[in-house]
Amino acid sequence: MKGYHNLDSSDVFDEDGFLKSGDIGYYDDDGYLYVVERVKEMFKYLSWHIVPSLVESVLLEHPAVEEAAVFGLPRNEEEGEVPTACVVLKEQCQVTEQEIKDFVAVRVSDREQLRGGVFFVEKLARTPTGKLMRKDIKNNVIMLLNNQ
Repeated sequence: MKGYHNLDSSDVFDEDGFLKSGDIGYYDDDGYLYVVERVKEMFKYLSWHIVPSLVESVLLEHPAVEEAAVFGLPRNEEEGEVPTACVVLKEQCQVTEQEIKDFVAVRVSDREQLRGGVFFVEKLARTPTGKLMRKDIKNNVIMLLNNQ
């Protein structure tokens, strides 16, 4: 909290006096706080905010999926960004893009459908602490699409 000492705090706290951390979370029935996402990692499809970690958790339920990263792929001004996934498959597993899309489709809302596609990769870019580097993953997919 040293970084906040003697700073103008008018933008740091919300109207209820809570520190705006940029995190999204929830309390369970026992009062425990769970942080599940960063606000800046969300993206907008049409008028809906999409939380990547929610779609990723569904992808990770698939028996062939080892790792997954979900991000918004720019489509057009009206739609904004469409949900897109990069997936690392478990060894010896084979699955098609359509099989993954169908698996997700019955488990998420219409707005969370993987309209941007599913891209199979060998590994996902991560920080030294293991956090997904969504921006780099997204940029790699955009470069791939631009080279096609």
